[in-house]
Amino acid sequence: MTNERQNYKWFVSGDWNGFFGLIFDNLTVLSFLAGILVFVFKYPADIVYTKMFPGTAFGVLFGDLIYTWMAFRLAKKTGNTKVTAMPLGLDTPSTIGITLIVLGPAFIGLKAEGIPERDAALMTWYIGMATMMFMGVIKLFFSFFGKWIQKVVPQAGLLGSLAGIGLGLIGVTPLIDIFGMPMVGLIACCRHQDALENSGCLRFRTYRHSSVLYPRAARLDRRHVCRYSPCRISFWTAASDARFYQGTCPCD
Repeated sequence: MTNERQNYKWFVSGDWNGFFGLIFDNLTVLSFLAGILVFVFKYPADIVYTKMFPGTAFGVLFGDLIYTWMAFRLAKKTGNTKVTAMPLGLDTPSTIGITLIVLGPAFIGLKAEGIPERDAALMTWYIGMATMMFMGVIKLFFSFFGKWIQKVVPQAGLLGSLAGIGLGLIGVTPLIDIFGMPMVGLIACCRHQDALENSGCLRFRTYRHSSVLYPRAARLDRRHVCRYSPCRISFWTAASDARFYQGTCPCD
């Protein structure tokens, strides 16, 4: 146990990956915050850069130091030298949501009441800090019920909202770009189809009257899962459709 504690490392090569991943992620979120406030709501840029950014950076640093201390305490308690701290950073959905729902409307509303722009901007900053404190109190209260919620609510239900947000932010935006350049997606689709055909797991039959090759899933008789380790492809066979038929799988 003593030797394991002595060999506990403060820094390993993999920490570079975590460091750059965390810093670039936080910088991206901060750019969203600044861009929405400055360019959409015409918020004074100097308040964003001199007051919001330093406070946010200090909060992230303080949280990461707390997590580091917790990691050292757990390593000392368990004798595991591979314990690592969970990186703390900005929550992208919360940051964008607070910017669009709290900060921006508050700034516009305060200016509409006749408050000077500078004072309205500072008051908006105060409102943002009060909102964060209120959210922290709520999270602290519900943290005592975390284990009970994990037992009652299925894991899929707990991760469903996170997955939905991830698909919305990470998947939808690139998908819109792809729809704007259909030729790029068509080339990728053809390459993927060619790879499937070359592996012997999927074959299409061509027709003179059609220039588009596609499987028609009108009636799915059975599902075939390829056991060939390089492909691991799962696909359907439809005996009722002559345009789609089962090819010879390498594992059969």
